[in-house]
Amino acid sequence: SSGINAEWPLRPGDETVLEPGQLKPNGIENLKCLGNLITWQKLAYDFGFSYNIEFECDAKVLILGEGKSLLPSDVVVPLKSMQDNTNYEEIISEIHSDQEMMDRFRKYLTVLRHIEYDQVSEELQQRIEQDFVAERKSNPKEVTGDTLHRSLVIARMYGLSRGHLKLEEEDWNSAKSLERDRLSRIAA
Repeated sequence: SSGINAEWPLRPGDETVLEPGQLKPNGIENLKCLGNLITWQKLAYDFGFSYNIEFECDAKVLILGEGKSLLPSDVVVPLKSMQDNTNYEEIISEIHSDQEMMDRFRKYLTVLRHIEYDQVSEELQQRIEQDFVAERKSNPKEVTGDTLHRSLVIARMYGLSRGHLKLEEEDWNSAKSLERDRLSRIAA
């Protein structure tokens, strides 16, 4: 194949429909723009005449793929089936065909992001700090401030999905467990 081909319409972030081939200059530029959108939340618009303007945006991107992505991402979540005979192509096909379900997921996640959330109790703040310091001591190269932020976001979303309007210790523990599981699947 002389270039990357995909079925139309190509869903942004859906790498499962790409075929092997050489990336053409326009495709390289598009990947660079998508990378900037994901990383910096800025989208460049080419007005022609070598004149680009960057627009700030708030775009949440989900990348579906069967291997390492061409695009940057903050979090990688490898799928792990509860059954050995899972057909991932069939699952991806079902997701693509049910846009109504995808729209419900998008709305659900958007609503969760905007729900008012109470402050974390002083006691739980201390516990989170202790957990973070202990993790950082055991793995200083991998555990960063971003790690703590990601864990707090996961805990918040997890708690909100369970109807909690403030972070509870069980939500924090569950978020840590989910993160450990995710990291073990990446290492495998």
